[in-house]
Amino acid sequence: MRTGAHYEPSLNFREYIDRFCTPNARLLLAHARTDTRWFHDWVYGKATDIRFIKGRLKFGDGRQSAPFPSLVAVYMPLTGDAPG
Repeated sequence: MRTGAHYEPSLNFREYIDRFCTPNARLLLAHARTDTRWFHDWVYGKATDIRFIKGRLKFGDGRQSAPFPSLVAVYMPLTGDAPG
């Protein structure tokens, strides 16, 4: 399993989604609180890839952004787990 937590300036988010979104991939949008037990139990070492989102998220016409940083974790099935 490869785990990366890095930034590729040449790769925009849409290209990233296109690269990793396969029928078997799972994406998790979550808070980027790396000092929590939750992060170490569910993301670090288990996600295939981790991307930290620059800035704070704001949804729709919201006036305020999220009070915390965010990340996207990608979970790909192990090679032998893919159907068929």
